[in-house]
Amino acid sequence: MKAIYCGLERLSLSAVDRNWLNLSKLVSFWDLPLTGFGLFCQNYEMATQSKEEIYFAVCNAILKMEVAKGHLAWTLSDISRESNVTRSLIYYYFGKEKEVVLEEAYKFVISHVFNIERTKSVGIRDRLRAILKDVKNMPYLFVLYYLEKNAGTRFGKMIHEAEGLLLKAMKHEFPDLQDRQLLEIYLKELGAVAFQLPPEQVDTLFEDYIKKPN
Repeated sequence: MKAIYCGLERLSLSAVDRNWLNLSKLVSFWDLPLTGFGLFCQNYEMATQSKEEIYFAVCNAILKMEVAKGHLAWTLSDISRESNVTRSLIYYYFGKEKEVVLEEAYKFVISHVFNIERTKSVGIRDRLRAILKDVKNMPYLFVLYYLEKNAGTRFGKMIHEAEGLLLKAMKHEFPDLQDRQLLEIYLKELGAVAFQLPPEQVDTLFEDYIKKPN
């Protein structure tokens, strides 16, 4: 192990550039300590991928594995291969325990899809467009939403809590509408997500709820 590590550490920067993907995955595979070349690999990868890009890639991989293999029936190596993100970066951002990683992924997904602060600060047009973009980056999100919403799982409970907060925020956006009407808007939004509505069609489909400038 030490010989492999020392050999990698002596590689030139040009060699790292040419073989970056394979080398970073090798470092992740051997769980090399975050010193020397191991630390260089992590810093290099963090510099070439934004935190949000990493989160989207890893979270989509987790959602896919949850659907394809079952609850926690995957490994972090599966997530690394599926997301094309090294295990060292998964450890850095999410943790090393699958339960912790899954919880972090759920929190990230909920915060984006049911972004209450965004709902308070922007109108339905911008909020729905952002959701449609997020779901495009995480295509398994709606599948897991459908499977988990009423399953009594941790994710299902998080969904119910977030939906309640979202409907309250929508009440502030549309104070004259009844609760039934707010629910109709939310269900229409879910339909738009399931249909994968092109964002540019949001204005047409939701024109009755988009506030016109004075």
